[in-house]
Amino acid sequence: MISPYRVVAGGRLTPDLPGRCLDAGEGVCRICVDHWRPRKTGPCFALCVVECVTHGRRFTLYPPGHVPYGGVAVAPVASDGHLLRDAEEGGRAWDLTLFRAARDAARAIGWPRALAPGDGERGQESLRTQRRRIVLAASLLGVLAEPRRMQPAVAAALGIPTLVVRDAAAAFRTPGWPPYAARGRALGPVLDAVAPDCVLERLLAASVLIDVWGPGHRWDPERAVLCVRGPP
Repeated sequence: MISPYRVVAGGRLTPDLPGRCLDAGEGVCRICVDHWRPRKTGPCFALCVVECVTHGRRFTLYPPGHVPYGGVAVAPVASDGHLLRDAEEGGRAWDLTLFRAARDAARAIGWPRALAPGDGERGQESLRTQRRRIVLAASLLGVLAEPRRMQPAVAAALGIPTLVVRDAAAAFRTPGWPPYAARGRALGPVLDAVAPDCVLERLLAASVLIDVWGPGHRWDPERAVLCVRGPP
């Protein structure tokens, strides 16, 4: 379940505890903190595992922008869900997400083929990871989707004209040299065209359409409701 994490006294990040679990239906649950899971990647802070005493279920609360087993954010949002912007360019901070792999490739920045001792601890990642994330980025943006029905559906979820996605798909399938750089450039126009509202929700909705991640839920503390992934 996704829930905002906010800074509390002492600088610790603590989530908004949901009022219901997935078994509650329209009922109310009694949810309490069970334990904390340390993280070295992804959010890079301990995640809260909660228990629904009412229904006997335990589940992890992920901050907005992160998914289970994800090593990096999928959307440029802070732990409380607010959109993050690039300090220099003023646009959305895509370089803080998995899309940095494609943006670095477009800038002809190739990650190292092999990591030196200590590189992993410093956050350096390999060319193999870069290439894998470029493919994941292409999937999330609909570039690798089935063109007749699925591609327009993903484009609609992202608020992108279908033609932009189709042009990117053609360029991605026939890359120039080096291939990783050309594929990164192909994804640039699609990423720039993602609608500015509900960026996280749009990407998560696209992920469900293409079956990258399974259905998930997001706790909305303002409305005290459990929302299904996707644009509100």
